[in-house]
Amino acid sequence: MIDEEIPSSSKVNEVQEEEVKEEEPELKTETLDAQVEFKATVLEVFDMFDSQKDQTIEIASLATVLRWCNFNPTEKELQHYMVKYDPISQGRYR
Repeated sequence: MIDEEIPSSSKVNEVQEEEVKEEEPELKTETLDAQVEFKATVLEVFDMFDSQKDQTIEIASLATVLRWCNFNPTEKELQHYMVKYDPISQGRYR
């Protein structure tokens, strides 16, 4: 006969909950780190194209900046961004 104690279902649930609790902080930390790293990359790329250092870029550089940040915008998406974020272009790209 085996002398080992068979764990009750409540003990099994407690162990499973502890395992899940241990994993959650790592996932949140990794996600947060990735977001911080991505934001730093975007700011760095944007800064390279902000020639006058006035927190703006030429609308012609928008596609290049987005591609450096691993986005691949369509022509239609670029036109939408231009209209939405460039107050001078209002109406020109519609």
